[in-house]
Amino acid sequence: MFVILNAFRAFMIKYLKIILTAFLLLQCFYAFELQSLKAELPPPIGTHRVIHANGRIAETGHYKNGLKHRIWHYYNANGVRVKREKWLDGTLIWQVFYNERGRTIRTIDKYGNVKEFSGCGC
Repeated sequence: MFVILNAFRAFMIKYLKIILTAFLLLQCFYAFELQSLKAELPPPIGTHRVIHANGRIAETGHYKNGLKHRIWHYYNANGVRVKREKWLDGTLIWQVFYNERGRTIRTIDKYGNVKEFSGCGC
C-alpha cells in the first residue's frame, strides 16, 4: 500500500508540474499577444467615456486623430462633476475645478494663470 501511495504521489507531482508549466506558457503567450494587439490599435477617434466601478460616469470627452479635443468632463464616484477641461487638438486650453457641491473653486487658463474662488457662491 505504501509503495502504491508513493508511486501515485510521484505521478501527481509530475502531472502538476506539467500543468503548471503549460499554464505559465499560456500566460506568457497571452501577455505577448495582448501587447501586440495594443500596438496595433488605431488612435482613439470620437466620443470617449470611462465608467466608475459603481456604474457612474467617470469622464467623458472627444478624441480627434488620437488627441483630446473639445470639452472633457470628469466626475467623482458620486456623480458630481469635479473638473472640466477644454482641449484643442491635444493642447490644453483651460481647466475648471469644482468642489463637492459642484461650485467653481479654481480655474487655470492656457498660460497657467490660476484664479481661486471661495466656492460658496457668494
